[in-house]
Amino acid sequence: GLEQAGIRYVGLKALGTPAEGRQANRKRQWERFGRIVDDKLATAEAELALEEAAAIAAAGPSCLLCYEADHRICHRDRVAAILAARHGFTIHHLSPLAAGA
Repeated sequence: GLEQAGIRYVGLKALGTPAEGRQANRKRQWERFGRIVDDKLATAEAELALEEAAAIAAAGPSCLLCYEADHRICHRDRVAAILAARHGFTIHHLSPLAAGA
C-alpha cells in the first residue's frame, strides 16, 4: 500500500534499538536505555545508516518511524537529534495526542 500512495519505506536496521535496549525500555530503565542506544548509534554500521538517512531526508520530506508511540522514550528521538545537529533538519513530532485524538 505504501508504494501505491507514493511513499517509499527504507528500513535502516543499524539505527534500531537492540534487544537489550527494548528490554530496558519496557522496564522503564531510561538511563540504561539511553546508554544502549547511544552505544549502538556510535558504531560504524550506524554511522553509515545515519548518512543514508541524511541523504534521504535531504532529498525530500521524510519520517522516522518506530513502534514506540512516545518519541521522548524512543531511539528515534536520538536519531532525529543527531540528524538535525549535523544537517540542520527541522524536527516535527507527529502524534495523535498532539492532534487532540
